[in-house]
Amino acid sequence: MKLLIGIALTLLSTVYANEIDICHGVPVNTFIRDVSACNAWFRCTANGPVPGTCPSPWLFNPTTQECDWEQNVQCFTCPITVPIVNIAVNGSCVGFIRCINGRASQHACQNGLLFNSATGQCDLPENVDCRIEFTCPPNIPPGQMVAFRSDTNCSEFYVCTGPGNPIQQSCNPALHFDPVTQQCTFPNMTDCPLTPPGDGTTTPNPGGPTTTTQAPFVCQSDGHFPHPTTCSSFVVCAGGTPHFFNCSEGLHFNASTRQCDLPSNANCTLK
Repeated sequence: MKLLIGIALTLLSTVYANEIDICHGVPVNTFIRDVSACNAWFRCTANGPVPGTCPSPWLFNPTTQECDWEQNVQCFTCPITVPIVNIAVNGSCVGFIRCINGRASQHACQNGLLFNSATGQCDLPENVDCRIEFTCPPNIPPGQMVAFRSDTNCSEFYVCTGPGNPIQQSCNPALHFDPVTQQCTFPNMTDCPLTPPGDGTTTPNPGGPTTTTQAPFVCQSDGHFPHPTTCSSFVVCAGGTPHFFNCSEGLHFNASTRQCDLPSNANCTLK
């Protein structure tokens, strides 16, 4: 018998310390899975994601947002054929899963960038073709109305009154939808970062990231690292081997968030 998350899960009191808010645009008290462990989940709060786990022997079912029996749950696993890969999150234009040597971690593009499945990176919106058929989650109580903000437009939102198809709505173009208060409000009163980035003078790079031959780089650990000589490239270490990639044109690698970002946010002093 299923065990409802809202009743039986053991909530942790500390907010998950992630450099990127994976709950961006997700309504408060929504549960999302932790791809690093099949029995783990995050509860989205007004202050960010809070982690928790299902009690044994249950696993977290992202479809029903409940703890469930193992036979009903399909766990996320990283591809074993490639050491490094970024995978888009279903139903999101900003979320992605980063796999390094089979270890998964969750991330979300920020500062107006969208995840580009073709290049495996966060990219400028004009370079990304992301269309999401939004469906209402199954755990909305009968008679309750919940609104979800669009991943691609701060002023658009979807109204759900239960499982099934949503009702698409829009705020005044000068306002943004706030998933916390469930209302249209002034842009500075909510956290949606999807404002037009840059000054419009950059040229899209259709080639995306490319592995190139670079100067020797010594990997101290697995992960994403700044390139030693240029802001527009970065190094991914997997199993002690460095792999060199380029950001999309007009973007710099942000050492704090470990992903390509707008130059004004990356604060890179190299050329």
